[in-house]
Amino acid sequence: MRKHWVTAVVVGGLALIVSAPAWAQPCKNEMVLKQATGVTATGQSDRKVAAATLKSAAIDKFEVDIQGGGAFHPYLVMVTAGKNAAGTGPSTTPVTVGGFFTNSLGVGDFDLKNSGGACSIHKVLVVDFLSTTSPKRTILSGDFDTAPLDPNDPPEVELEIEHGVEVEIQNELNNINHP
Repeated sequence: MRKHWVTAVVVGGLALIVSAPAWAQPCKNEMVLKQATGVTATGQSDRKVAAATLKSAAIDKFEVDIQGGGAFHPYLVMVTAGKNAAGTGPSTTPVTVGGFFTNSLGVGDFDLKNSGGACSIHKVLVVDFLSTTSPKRTILSGDFDTAPLDPNDPPEVELEIEHGVEVEIQNELNNINHP
């Protein structure tokens, strides 16, 4: 009986490892943000979700990083997320999710963790908080729905899932062998 239990655990674990990339793939994107006309700052944004395991909940993360944004300058991060009012497509109404200041070198970053909505973010806008125009001037933007995946983005989410599953399988095997 013990042999069958070990076999079932190992087979189940391998099935989870093989299917892990399918869990993570729809919401693991990194993109380079496009510059507005006349802007010298550069930036990137990424969203990712580590799938839940038997011992930990899913973790979602959204980030925006910029370089060359001017020393000690404030920026807003706006996104479009979810569905439009008719429910027929993504929302086009940007919502402010936070802000950040750049450091003395013009480098800044914004992180949003465990909000539960990283996968629903479609467009990202980095807006100059001090802009006097209405609406405020967007300096960087991008769309996760149309941006190509960054080929240099390591498959860290899949590795985290595989490692978590391997640890759980090893713990189960230890519990069986040493009751």
